[in-house]
Amino acid sequence: TNKAVIKMAERLESFYYRKAVLNVTVTRGIFDYIAAQVGEKKLFFLPNGANTRIFSPDFPVPTRLRERFKDKFVVSYTGIIGLIHGVETVIRAAERLQSVPDILFLIIGDGVKKNEVVQLANERGLQNVIFMDAMQEEELTPYILISQAALATAKKMALTLGTLPVKMFSAMACAVPVILSVVGEGETMLRAANAGIVVEPDNAEAMAQAVLQLYQNPERAKRLGRNGRKFVVKHFDRRALTRELDRKLQEVY
Repeated sequence: TNKAVIKMAERLESFYYRKAVLNVTVTRGIFDYIAAQVGEKKLFFLPNGANTRIFSPDFPVPTRLRERFKDKFVVSYTGIIGLIHGVETVIRAAERLQSVPDILFLIIGDGVKKNEVVQLANERGLQNVIFMDAMQEEELTPYILISQAALATAKKMALTLGTLPVKMFSAMACAVPVILSVVGEGETMLRAANAGIVVEPDNAEAMAQAVLQLYQNPERAKRLGRNGRKFVVKHFDRRALTRELDRKLQEVY
């Protein structure tokens, strides 16, 4: 909290932005923040997007996997279980839905908060939550594809306002509707895509109700999923984004 140190760090930060040939940002919020210091000429917006060949409804799903979850409405969370991700809220939402035996929460990933989240689920005696370790993209895709809904979450704090969760793009590319518990840029994008339901961060009841909405309206869920796939293919295909970056680099060099 030393003001002098913070001021020095901000000056150093701004110096490197100005000296850089090109600053690449993954969210519009970061883009606007740097543009206010150096202008837009030295900036390039490159969102994470998704590999739409791997994250695709056409990606093969092993029969044994489909059989394992065929009678379940799977709600998946795939990614880091860290300090800002609010996965505890997922557990509290799962607790509220124990009376609906068809609904299963699948949490895939690792992180500094995983043990705490697993312990919370165990303490609540939840039988509707399964934990799995982190996976490579090719391993992960089948688990997204057997999901009827995908969660993208973050705690409500200044640090997460400009968040565009990678897991949101991955699910949308797989034509799986997203339940987004993030304020800011991700919320705006999901609404524009009409690809899911936005709920207030840290609100387990709202998350549980969103899951129920999709569970009770499968046609709506499929429609939202299709919208997401179309949106990502059109605007956030990682191959197309990479080609745009390559063109930009050729311009500046």
